[in-house]
Amino acid sequence: LVSYNGGGPGAAPGLNPETLAELVHRQGACVRLYRLPATRDQKRIILRRLGKIDQEGSAYNLLGLVLPCTGQPNTMFCSQFVYGILKLAGLAYFQKDPLQVRPTDLLDWDLKGRLSFVAEYSSTSPALPSP
Repeated sequence: LVSYNGGGPGAAPGLNPETLAELVHRQGACVRLYRLPATRDQKRIILRRLGKIDQEGSAYNLLGLVLPCTGQPNTMFCSQFVYGILKLAGLAYFQKDPLQVRPTDLLDWDLKGRLSFVAEYSSTSPALPSP
């Protein structure tokens, strides 16, 4: 599990490994988990791209949240990162300029029901996933 975020204690802005338990235990956090079917080849494409981003370095695109621009490669905001990875792997289920994608688009534009809801977790959930 990875996130593309603005960083935090012990994590630089950009691509960061996460565990579901870590995400859920953040103040006020609620995590909804969805599944999108992908072939083995599509998963390999995603993993290769994640490895390349990890090697090259990354940064969170704070400016891109308010202005439609990006300064450098691997500088993205979270939904832009997710959409870009889906598009690269041939899994994008809607067409939109990556700089215009909002987190809610990933659910709102699933018109054919390709995403399936798996679970919702929060710090008050009785059974959190193991780290």
